[in-house]
Amino acid sequence: MSATQEFYANFSDLLRQVNSSIEDIDILQSPGDNAAPFFAAGTRCHQHTGLTRLTAPIEQVFKTDQQFSDAPSLFVHFPNLTTWITQKWTSGGAIDIPYKVIRTEIIKYCPSLKKLWTETPAPMTTRMLSEVFDDLTTVCILTEQFSIEMVMAILNHQESLNAVYTFNGHDNLYDSGDIPEVKNIQLETNGWIIQSIPRRCPELTKLKFPLYEMSMDDIEKAKWKCRDLEELYIRIRGLNTKEKIDRAIQLWKYGRIIIKKIQVNGEQALASSSLQLSSVLSPGDGSIEARVARHLLKFKKLREVWLGWRIEKVA
Repeated sequence: MSATQEFYANFSDLLRQVNSSIEDIDILQSPGDNAAPFFAAGTRCHQHTGLTRLTAPIEQVFKTDQQFSDAPSLFVHFPNLTTWITQKWTSGGAIDIPYKVIRTEIIKYCPSLKKLWTETPAPMTTRMLSEVFDDLTTVCILTEQFSIEMVMAILNHQESLNAVYTFNGHDNLYDSGDIPEVKNIQLETNGWIIQSIPRRCPELTKLKFPLYEMSMDDIEKAKWKCRDLEELYIRIRGLNTKEKIDRAIQLWKYGRIIIKKIQVNGEQALASSSLQLSSVLSPGDGSIEARVARHLLKFKKLREVWLGWRIEKVA
């Protein structure tokens, strides 16, 4: 048995012990000599067809054993993988895996891999988005890595994207009773570039930028193309107190009720309801709360909103 065959057998034996109903797995142990206890004796390559989500750094997936240069990537074992969470590699050092190799392995072994959650360094993430993947449906990156270059890389997938998220490490902003501080990132003075995501991604249903502050002036300059938006987590400049956020949410919910009334009752309710609705939709009300509410009302399928504190869900 060759070194490569031995690796297949050892890792395969481990997978055989994993329940076939398990859908996700975390592989966090360092590769190389220290990973020896990770392996077990076996006879042939095993594929875990039930697993759809893998959490592992790029090095762990591709540098499975430093003793064997031709050892396979872990992708060979997961033919139905849809989601890859690439955590930061704590040992440091440059990553010298060719992007062409990563792309080839994904196409060959994991053709359904279309969701990427990544903590890799920004330059690597940008190249992964541009050179490795085709037609991603979900992209999630660290807030501090968001840049003009990153947005342009994300837009390589504009026709297929369903969800775009940024996150701040492991902090759960949405459960906090306080309004989180907005991050001072590169896009602060280039608000137009971040608008290109909702303006150019027609299939987008989930958009979450919790620590980036958008300007209503930028938002109102052009229509968002994502008409079927369902979840929206954003910050709006000027909507900076709980009172203002709550007011905007209430105007949105009130507008939804009136629109539903018009849809149900037709012409009978049109006149009176239109008068009520005009108080929310009228361009004459230039308050930040009304402007935000009018924008939210453009999305008929919007069911979940976060504007800085407290997630608001509607039926």
